[in-house]
Amino acid sequence: MQDEAVDALRLRELVTTILTAWAFAMGAPMESDAAVSVWIDLDPDIPGIQNAVGASPGSLLTANLVVEADAAGLSSYAISVRFDTTKLSLNGSPSASEFLFSDFDANITPGVEAESEDVGGGLGEVLTFEAVNFGLGPANSTFVAGAINLIVSNPSGGSSPDIDADFFNVFIDGAFDNAGLPATVVFSGANLDPVVCGDGVAEGAEQCDDSNVADLDGCSRTCRLEESHLFAGTAQGGSVEFVIEGVAISITTVAGQTAAQVAAQMADAINADSDLAALGVVAEGNGDELVVAGAIQSTDINDPGLVASVPIAPWLSLALIGLLILTGVSIGIIRPIF
Repeated sequence: MQDEAVDALRLRELVTTILTAWAFAMGAPMESDAAVSVWIDLDPDIPGIQNAVGASPGSLLTANLVVEADAAGLSSYAISVRFDTTKLSLNGSPSASEFLFSDFDANITPGVEAESEDVGGGLGEVLTFEAVNFGLGPANSTFVAGAINLIVSNPSGGSSPDIDADFFNVFIDGAFDNAGLPATVVFSGANLDPVVCGDGVAEGAEQCDDSNVADLDGCSRTCRLEESHLFAGTAQGGSVEFVIEGVAISITTVAGQTAAQVAAQMADAINADSDLAALGVVAEGNGDELVVAGAIQSTDINDPGLVASVPIAPWLSLALIGLLILTGVSIGIIRPIF
């Protein structure tokens, strides 16, 4: 089995060498008018090329390698990608996926050749995204050649690309049109920008951004949507448990505590939890109301003196009064005067 694996590897290397040598030999004496564009798309879920996105430390990112061929076509390509390791690191093993667009016959090797987070100069590298067509490749076509999964560490902005594609793997990288001539390739890099809560733009991990860093206005100081719970009554002694973003927070209540004191005590317990703090979850007592910048998934009130109260909207109160009046008229309890 080991000999077969070695033979298969040697065969792939031989095919790569032959194809590369053939392409360069065919293209060396002439220049091609073919133009190929290559972009890094940092948000594949949004239509178009997103080459600048806001990101927070710890955010997960998928960078797509997008290739566009003009009318001269693209018979083969081999493109590598570099990234700034002060801002990004690879996520997973392997972290990169190589795709085969339907208009190509094969990837020369299965998957990328190598992934590295240290090639010098604060750079990491993924080698190589490639495919070949033994006849005519795609023309006037755009496709995704591959994707890299990354983790954001320090999105500090800056003008130089944080992720860039080019012919870094000089012994293999290149692109050739359908006439077998070297194609002119234009590369466009991509940048990460730090997410700033309070700038009025909801991006990255932000759930909202209302241009301020105040709580109690529906969007918290950590730019998360706020939910609330209204306490009522006076504690007789017991416990209260909330599950917020999958984290259970419990407090012990004491006889005589007001609803406002219980709300404040629960807010303090939420703010003291390190797991919730890492998610950006904060809480505040606002009178009898507990306001949480996070999803309140369940509540369990084990204190007979505390009654969970849900306020009724004014319009609903009026509607209920009207319904009671109409019901009274219909059964003769209230006699209409007319």
